[in-house]
Amino acid sequence: MYGAGKKWLMLSAIVTWVATAIGGAVTFDVRTAVDAPPFSDVNAYVQIVMGVLFGFVIALTNRMLSRGSFWVAVSVAAGALLFSVVFFFSYQIYGAQHTCLYATKVRLVTGTQLTEQARKHLTNNPDVSEPCSLVEDFGGRPDKVWLASDLQEKMLKLSVLYMLAFLSTGLSVFSITRTFGAKSNRKVRS
Repeated sequence: MYGAGKKWLMLSAIVTWVATAIGGAVTFDVRTAVDAPPFSDVNAYVQIVMGVLFGFVIALTNRMLSRGSFWVAVSVAAGALLFSVVFFFSYQIYGAQHTCLYATKVRLVTGTQLTEQARKHLTNNPDVSEPCSLVEDFGGRPDKVWLASDLQEKMLKLSVLYMLAFLSTGLSVFSITRTFGAKSNRKVRS
C-alpha cells in the first residue's frame, strides 16, 4: 500500500507542476498593444523558464518533505501559502497601477515615461490626465504613449509577480497534498 501512496504523491507533483507551468503562462492577460498576441515578447520566455524552475523546486521540496517531520512539512505548506497571498496582492496592486482596460476587453500595460508625441498631446489637451484616456486617444497603442523600455520593465515585473503568485500557490497545493498524503501513508503502514 505504501508504494501506491508514493505513486499518487508523485502523480500529484507532476500534475501540479504541469498545471502551474501551463496555467500561469496561458492565463496571463496583460498586453503591450491591442493587436499584440498575448505571448509576443520576453514575458512568454520568462514564464516558461519559471515553470521549468518550478519543477526543480517541487522535486527539491518533495525530497525535503520526505526526510523531514510532519511539522516541517506543514511549515513549508504554510510558508508557500503565505507567499502566494503576498505575491497575489502585490500583482493586483502593481497591476492596478500599471494597466488599464481598453475597449472593455483588453488589459494593456501603462508606463510612466511619456514619449515626445504623448507630451505634445498632453500639452494640447490638458484635460486628459488618466492613462486609460491617453491609450484611447492613441488608438490602444501604449507604445505610442510611453517609452518601449518603460513598458517592457512594467510588463516584466507584472509577469514575474503573476508567475510567482501562480507558482507559490502551486507549491502550497503540492506541499499540502504531500504533507497529508505522507501522514495518511504512515497511518496505513503502522
